[in-house]
Amino acid sequence: YQNKETTYKAIRNGQQIELPSDDILVGDLINMMVGDIMPADMILVEGNGIKMDESALTGESDTMKKEP
Repeated sequence: YQNKETTYKAIRNGQQIELPSDDILVGDLINMMVGDIMPADMILVEGNGIKMDESALTGESDTMKKEP
């Protein structure tokens, strides 16, 4: 669950900024941390051993391994 107070560290136009979830735009690079809730559909650019709980989107209860 995320609310309007949830913020993410992002890179936009080469600048590192902190954004509320409602202000994330296509093209923003989000630095996800352990336990973060993903704000939207995303493309994984870099990561190691990433597993996601997609149950809210798909109903599938198993965590899904993600590869860049």
